[in-house]
Amino acid sequence: MCAFPLGIFPLFRSGATGRLSEGRTPDVVQPVRVGVLRLARLLSLRNTLLRGSVLPERKPDPTDGTGWMRSVWAAALCATVWLIAPVPAHAEDAPTASGGSQAMPNAPAAAEDAAQKPLTLSAEAVRNEGIRCVAAVPGTLAHMLPAMARVVPDTTHTVAIHPAGTGKILSIAVLPGQSVRKGQMLLQYQNHALHIARLQETQTRTALAAALAAQKEAGEAYGRARALAGTTVSAGEAQRRLAALQLARENVAARQAELGVLEHRFQEEYTSATEEHAAQDETSTLIAPFDGTVTSLTTAIAADVDPALVLITVSDTQHVWIVSDVAPQDAALLAAGGMQQTLLPAQGNGPPPPALTSHMETIDTGTDPATGLVQVLSRVQNNGTTLRPGMVLNSLLQTTQQASGLVIPAEAVQTLDGQDTVFVKTAEGTFRPTLVTLGMEENGQALIRSGLKAGDQVVTHGSIALKGMVVLAGMDAD
Repeated sequence: MCAFPLGIFPLFRSGATGRLSEGRTPDVVQPVRVGVLRLARLLSLRNTLLRGSVLPERKPDPTDGTGWMRSVWAAALCATVWLIAPVPAHAEDAPTASGGSQAMPNAPAAAEDAAQKPLTLSAEAVRNEGIRCVAAVPGTLAHMLPAMARVVPDTTHTVAIHPAGTGKILSIAVLPGQSVRKGQMLLQYQNHALHIARLQETQTRTALAAALAAQKEAGEAYGRARALAGTTVSAGEAQRRLAALQLARENVAARQAELGVLEHRFQEEYTSATEEHAAQDETSTLIAPFDGTVTSLTTAIAADVDPALVLITVSDTQHVWIVSDVAPQDAALLAAGGMQQTLLPAQGNGPPPPALTSHMETIDTGTDPATGLVQVLSRVQNNGTTLRPGMVLNSLLQTTQQASGLVIPAEAVQTLDGQDTVFVKTAEGTFRPTLVTLGMEENGQALIRSGLKAGDQVVTHGSIALKGMVVLAGMDAD
């Protein structure tokens, strides 16, 4: 302790004391620390005096009576220093010009003050950072349930084409997956039933001609009988000729009905939205009922044809279903008519297209025995064949869990000192950090419960850069 250097005083008087007492020293420790510092100064000063820094040093002489005088001088000077030497104080206890104490600002409070100060940027800085603003608008956010979805053909726009007759396949004009136009030929087959129907038509027309001739003859005979009734023709003969005329008329009506049935078969059975036939031979052609895609082909050239067989399936790919599979407990949160957003894959190296929006048409009341999941179905327009049957996509289903407030993009919300903050544009190039209460965040949108008013311009793109500026300002304040 006697060798305590005098040069250590400046450390205690300035920076060292500040570092040792960073923060507020307890009142119990303060007197002890002051006493230790004073004692250290006195001992150092005494040693210095005795070495001759202030009093001349001489070699110790036991017979010299002046040694006690130097000790008295040193003791007196030490007592004076004890009384008048300034005591290092806390920075927060340093006296001010008004006589009070100057409290050292708290670092978190300073950082918070820096966080609340508006940021002012030049037009060039705003442009370089790419800062963009949007207005806070009133709205409602609903919790969106993520689910896996698959694209399936719309069965209300899918036709399984059967032939109208029996026979053999002559030619096939399409392949599976091929796009077809309405009325385009799909395949041709030799229709034996059509051949038989044409023979029946010929027979019926011949029989009808004979019946018409017999009707005409019977009518003429009955006319003569009426003219000669009571003279050369008896009344009984006239009645017999009348009965023959009626029989001839009935025969004509029967033949006409048979011919009508055959014509109906030619016009409705062998000619339809999916089939047409040649005027003279027994060839039938299956045609596309609408614009679409051949989804299946289940026959071959020279294969047998039967009305019970499905030869070709054509689907209108402009109308598809999106079927989502959800757990039963999640299905309880859904309601028919709710919004569904289907996320589409990116085309090539470009960004993904916007989500496809539809509405849930049906929510199955049962579960799939194979998966135990509930199927949720929605119908969408497939313009440009973006969706292909069999695709598996991610989708978001709107639930009944909803909340209302001000809606802003989620990227506008930043976290400063553990609090949700947005940057509100107050003037051109001026942005004020504003604390907000975040309600919920869904699908890139955030619901603000308090802290903003409708119409406030909040920074979206570039908010992270503004956050960095606030953080740097807080570090400088610390």
